Amino acid sequence: MTDISIRTMLLEFVDANGASHIREMHIEILRQRPDTPEHTIRARLSEAVSDGLLDRLGDGFYDVYAEDEGMTSVVSYPNRMTL
Repeated sequence: MTDISIRTMLLEFVDANGASHIREMHIEILRQRPDTPEHTIRARLSEAVSDGLLDRLGDGFYDVYAEDEGMTSVVSYPNRMTL
């Protein structure tokens, strides 16, 4: 048995694996904490979303970062000089 909280395990899983479905996360938690009910996973995910640590993407998927719809480029030019 591990002393790491379910919430921490969920955050670490999503951080390591990217956007993940609740079913994948539940399977991973069961490996470390057998008999953990799915409703417990859902509750910890809801808390993480409420605290701004995860984003709900729909269809049971969660991710650490929401898509920035205002972004027009993925390129950064920190040292660019204007002429």
